[in-house]
Amino acid sequence: MTDEIKTPHEIESSRRQFLGAIGAGVAGASVAAAGALAAPSETAAQGATPLKIVDFHNHYMGPSWTLTNLASVPPTARPTWEKINGNLQSQSALLSSVESASIAARVINTPTAFIEDADGNVPAGAYQRINDQMAELAGKHPGKLYGLASVDAFAGDDGARELTRSVRELGLRGVFLESAKRDLILGAKETRPTLAAAAALALPAAPAVAQAFPNKPIRLIVPYPPGGGTDIVGRIIGQKLHESLGQPVVIDNRGGAGGTIGTAAAAKAPADG
Repeated sequence: MTDEIKTPHEIESSRRQFLGAIGAGVAGASVAAAGALAAPSETAAQGATPLKIVDFHNHYMGPSWTLTNLASVPPTARPTWEKINGNLQSQSALLSSVESASIAARVINTPTAFIEDADGNVPAGAYQRINDQMAELAGKHPGKLYGLASVDAFAGDDGARELTRSVRELGLRGVFLESAKRDLILGAKETRPTLAAAAALALPAAPAVAQAFPNKPIRLIVPYPPGGGTDIVGRIIGQKLHESLGQPVVIDNRGGAGGTIGTAAAAKAPADG
């Protein structure tokens, strides 16, 4: 018995279908879970503070885009995917369940897989347009919608510049990145300017205090073994922290158990910065 070998077009089609399923299905599951978690309980009835639930994974495309994912959909499945696309481009669908499911807010992003051509290319200026629209939408619904920038991390310095513009000028709260592009993955040299920019933008402003902070080496826990994509990103961030804060950054790889060992180590670490 031999394994089926998929063509690049079939792989890309599968990725688009997966993203569509997330956009239509995961958001619905999050709504259902939020509704269940936010249901009145005996504890709530006794005056406890209600849960504040944020649905953190939501796709939104906007009605001005022409979606391209239907090109690879079989005719029998087309009505289903047309409905999925309709929901992805509907502000009312995005917002309608916020109140009814007692969700405090949604974090939204725009995956470019839905507007790529057959070769995986997006229209010229697409990322800037996506981010401008995302900032406008989030600005109309403060406290309910939080937008993430979409950036081509594989575009070198151009990706870093767009990320910086999106955060500093447009006020977007984070970044949504594709984890791979053709034969490249995050951590490839082409992605390092964007990853470095993300690390720099995430640094808090240091207040003026009597004692300099930090005043000792920083331990950065990476919950995966050395050599992987997460380790590479961690080391890039560590280098930028070192350059900005003037203290050595020690990468502490705590791999195992799907990342839970490292996460537990960070949770139990002393609260000393």
